Amino acid sequence: GFGKSVACNRLIGDERDVESLQEPENNEITFKVAEEGETESETSELSKCSKKVTMTLPSTEARSFVLTVVDTPGALDSSGGDAKYMSVMAEYFRASGGVNMFCLFFAYGGKNDQSYQTMLRTYEKFWGKSFWQQCVIVITNCDRCNIKRVSKGLPKTKLRIKTFLAEQMKVDHEIPMYEFGDENFEPSIKKMFTSLTDAQSVYVHKYTCGAVVSPIDELWTKIQQSMKKYGKLVQEL
Repeated sequence: GFGKSVACNRLIGDERDVESLQEPENNEITFKVAEEGETESETSELSKCSKKVTMTLPSTEARSFVLTVVDTPGALDSSGGDAKYMSVMAEYFRASGGVNMFCLFFAYGGKNDQSYQTMLRTYEKFWGKSFWQQCVIVITNCDRCNIKRVSKGLPKTKLRIKTFLAEQMKVDHEIPMYEFGDENFEPSIKKMFTSLTDAQSVYVHKYTCGAVVSPIDELWTKIQQSMKKYGKLVQEL
């Protein structure tokens, strides 16, 4: 659908063609990719991969860092239910100590339907309103084979996304946007990696939020509160 898993594979350096990434029996694929036309996403559970990245930029010394890419279920992707998925996310978030960059995926020419809006509102509630400061937009399906069509339509797509975020999600600042295609992804990756190592960039710092609570933790807190309440009633009786 949105090309999320393809982009995750590109970020960790896997440049195999999409057909190879769609092979169901290939256990060497880190982030499984759904076949073209398939309506059910391949991402039903959280998956992650870490690798060392070294960048050499003009007029600067080489920069090295460990990149961890986490592919999460998107809108209506999670077969285990939202509560289970959010619990896993909360556990990972606490263990990792924070997140540098949240990537939100929009398909070129696609529409932002109600389910996608609901997913983003769920994220905002879970991570906190300020998580938008750590977001970037990844526009997928910007393929080189359709470069003329994409080049003409990309400004309209970016404007539509910007308007959607401002009017529907109430985002009050500019969010960086990067375009990804099956082949033309390297320029965007370099820009994203640069922002992760630039001392002046917000993405060099991890986003932390003490309010992140998994549904299971929240349920357990309510149970404890009920136990205390009924315990007092028993004592009074």
